[in-house]
Formats: sequence, C-alpha cells, structure tokens
Amino acid sequence: MSAYQPAADPTNVVGKRVVAFIIDWVILQALWSVLFFALADSADADFATCTGTCVTAGDTVYGVGGGKAALLWLVYWGYSVGIFVFLQGAKGITPGKAILGLRVVDADGKAGPGPVKALIRWLLLIVDLLPYCIPGLLGFILIMTGDNHTRLGDRAAKTFVVGKGDTGRPIGAAAAAAGPYGTPVAPGGMAPTDYATPGAAAAPAYQPPVEPAAPAPAAAPEPAAAPAPAPSATEPQWDPARNAYIQWDANQGAWLQFDDATQQWRPIDQ
Repeated sequence: MSAYQPAADPTNVVGKRVVAFIIDWVILQALWSVLFFALADSADADFATCTGTCVTAGDTVYGVGGGKAALLWLVYWGYSVGIFVFLQGAKGITPGKAILGLRVVDADGKAGPGPVKALIRWLLLIVDLLPYCIPGLLGFILIMTGDNHTRLGDRAAKTFVVGKGDTGRPIGAAAAAAGPYGTPVAPGGMAPTDYATPGAAAAPAYQPPVEPAAPAPAAAPEPAAAPAPAPSATEPQWDPARNAYIQWDANQGAWLQFDDATQQWRPIDQ
C-alpha cells in the first residue's frame, strides 16, 4: 500500500499571506518615500505654511507641491494599479506573493483571475484594512474564520489564495462539481491520470473486477473467457466528489479512501 500522504487544505496559507502583504506594503511605502524626498523642497519653517504634500522631520519641513506632487501620486497609484490589478489579474502574483510562493486563483484553480476580479479585491482592501489603527485586523479575522480562508475582497471577487503547487486544483463548490477524475490536479501539478501505470487501462469507479460469466453449454465446450484484469490505478488519485484521495488495493480487491482524521487508508463503503 502506498505511503503517500494527501495535501492539506490548499487555502490554508494564512501565515504566508500576512508576510506577503507586509512585503508588498513595505515596497509600496519605500517607493513613495524615495520619490517624495527626491522631489521635495525643504525649509526651516512651520508645518502650517507648507502647501501640497508635506512631511516634517524635527525642525525641517519637506514639501512637494504643484507638478511634482502630481508626479509623486501618479507614480504611486500607477504602481499600485499595475501590481495589484494587472499583474495579479494576469499572473496571480504580487512581489510578496511571488517571494512566498502564493497565487491568487479563481474557483477553477486558474492562476490569474483576470483584471476585473483583481480590481474588486484591490478596491475592497479599504474595508479589509479596517480598523486603520490596527491595519488589516478585519481582513485577518475574516480569513481565519471564513470558508477557504477568504477576506471580503476574495468573497466579492470569488477568488482564493493558494500555494503555487496547488494551482489548477478546483476549490470549494467547483471541486465538488468537477466529478470523479475531473479537472482537479494533485499536489505537485500532476493530473489524476498521471498516477496510473503507463499504458494501463483506467480503473473502474469504486467497483472490484467483475468475474466473467460462464460460457453457455455446447457440444464442444469453448474455453472460459479470461478473467477481467485487476485495476492498475495503484497510486492515490484525487476524488472531488469525496473531497479525498482514493486508490485501488489489489490485495484487498477494493477501493480505499484516505481518512484525514486518522491518517490511514480505509475501504470505501459500497
């Protein structure tokens, strides 16, 4: 019997999501700060006299106004839209998610849910980041308590965040609708058919080999038909209908299902 262990919930990557968000936020703020101080004028003056975008440090006030302020915010928001909407919509990544090996996917497991869904996720950050005195607390609570670890932006856009190795695997209702041996992909990116012995016929769905019927009596008895071959799918296969891994055990002549609670294989109830 195989010692293969099935993968855990693909959306259970909360810790990595938090770190990825912090990385993206630091990059964004670093970009703004570098550009601000490169464009800013400084003076030993009261902060109230500064116009435009201003920052005070000790007795010095730094300010960016007019065309410089417009350039500052154009670059800031242009970068934000480019990363969080277009790059994330096309590839399912931001710099933080790429570093942590995460991907934003749709219900079918496709990495890169499209710019519209990515835009919805990005706009709803204004809610997920509440309360601003503890940024992101609401979104974190929703991720920890909701189905498939989704925040408000994910729920509105119908997106999920998974590890890179789980892309292509349907999630939630889509996984159940895929049917046995449908579109799900097992950990490592292999489709269920990749587990079968090369050149072997597919195993029957949960049914042991059927004994051949005896030949009809005849004056000259014909040889009995050869027994039906045993299924060759001896490695685990993901079954979305059962939301579990299954495999054929030739020794027991039965299909087995992996039980996450006991971490053991058990026969499937017929």
